[in-house]
Amino acid sequence: MFHWDTPQALQDLGGWPNPVIADYFQDYAKILFDNFGDRVKYWCTINEPRLFSSFGYGRSLPVYPLLAPGLEMHGVGEYLACHTMLLAHAKAYHL
Repeated sequence: MFHWDTPQALQDLGGWPNPVIADYFQDYAKILFDNFGDRVKYWCTINEPRLFSSFGYGRSLPVYPLLAPGLEMHGVGEYLACHTMLLAHAKAYHL
């Protein structure tokens, strides 16, 4: 359902470190479930959450450059993003 393509309007709100994104993700999941639920047997809510949170909001390494969205918030950003991703996954799961 999510593979690193955060809409710009949601990124402008702070992206995944902002917990309100979990509510938007729940709305997005409902739309997908309503429209494709009869044809999709297995759902993956968030692809590669560790890489996305660590290298999108955390830090860069020689083997991994900073990835999209490219916000270096080392020590804080990756934890906030990961927390919100877990909330978003739980909300989608409970739908």
